[in-house]
Amino acid sequence: MFERIRSLPKGGSWLYPTLVEVSSFEELAEQLALRPTMRPAALGYLALEEPQSRQGSITKLHCYAEPVIGLLECVDAVTVRLSGARHFFNHGFWAMHCKKASMLMKKAKFEYD
Repeated sequence: MFERIRSLPKGGSWLYPTLVEVSSFEELAEQLALRPTMRPAALGYLALEEPQSRQGSITKLHCYAEPVIGLLECVDAVTVRLSGARHFFNHGFWAMHCKKASMLMKKAKFEYD
């Protein structure tokens, strides 16, 4: 797979997950100023209430939610190639993390040897 990725055009960026978390708009603006390769992105949803039965909903339980904005890292294609397959597989993948009140895309937790 990495050999195929290496043959892609040199333009554009890969969107890597980051471990940097922000809890306010001010923190988001501060992180964006400190790290020019980071970009804001919608990373999932946060429930605003406990799920409950609602008439007309598609599923048995339903709750209202709001989108969560977080940060991602823009990594240029040349850096991805030069960093190698191990770095790409260990840092470049996302996974959905579901908790009681949230569904968020975060860095996948696996190691590639």
